[in-house]
Amino acid sequence: MTSVNLSALAAAPLFESLRPFFQLLEAHRLPSIEELNRLIEKIGVAPAAGSGRRIRFVAPGRRATDYEEWVFATGEVETRPDNWHDLFNALAWLAFPHTKAALNARHCSAIEDQRARGIGGRGPLRDAATLFDENGVIVVSVAPALSQLLRDHEWKTLFWQRRAQMIESMRFVVFGHGLYDKLRTPFVGLCGKAVFLDVERRYFELPLARQLEIIDRELAQRWRDGAWYLRPGELAALPLLGVPGVVPESAAAEYYDDLRQFRPRRRP
Repeated sequence: MTSVNLSALAAAPLFESLRPFFQLLEAHRLPSIEELNRLIEKIGVAPAAGSGRRIRFVAPGRRATDYEEWVFATGEVETRPDNWHDLFNALAWLAFPHTKAALNARHCSAIEDQRARGIGGRGPLRDAATLFDENGVIVVSVAPALSQLLRDHEWKTLFWQRRAQMIESMRFVVFGHGLYDKLRTPFVGLCGKAVFLDVERRYFELPLARQLEIIDRELAQRWRDGAWYLRPGELAALPLLGVPGVVPESAAAEYYDDLRQFRPRRRP
């Protein structure tokens, strides 16, 4: 198995949501499939597919249908051994079980609907769900005006000029397992796809587990509701290397003048 340092990764910015699970694993190697399944028992959470079938991590090779349909029907989540991307997918099932189940249900409902209408391809509903599953970030804020700056691509105003207020009033919670994988070795242009959750100030005083539960249940409800995130364009671009502390370069104002990352919003 690959030699790693999970302790260092757990301490890295934007990995806070996975920290409790890293602390239950051996620090210097990736866990086996069996260890991931035992982790479910350790934390006392029983993640379930959109169908309600209990999730189990299994080696690839048994699936006979579309990935999401297989998860829905069996609860089996294919997990390649010694693979970072699949490890983060497994940990996302533990950190955000309700949202992962809702995404699974969204996929399967869309597949059934398209089959009934004789429509091929993935379609915008599934594209949006996949994009969030891979690259999603939840922007949690007590200041809607700051969230609007992000929507408007006012990057320097948000991340630099109003930096102190942003640090006090906003959190960036990574959901996407593909994004976690990319954050191991950040690169210029690394971008997440954001959704927004307004909260009251006391939210930030809650224990991490309770914060994640609130996020998870709210996002699950949105993905199950037919009115949210109907197409990829409803997810906002978020250049994650602009978040203070993710890379050392963000400690200088001129960093936010780099148009490779901090592009202005296109106007109609």
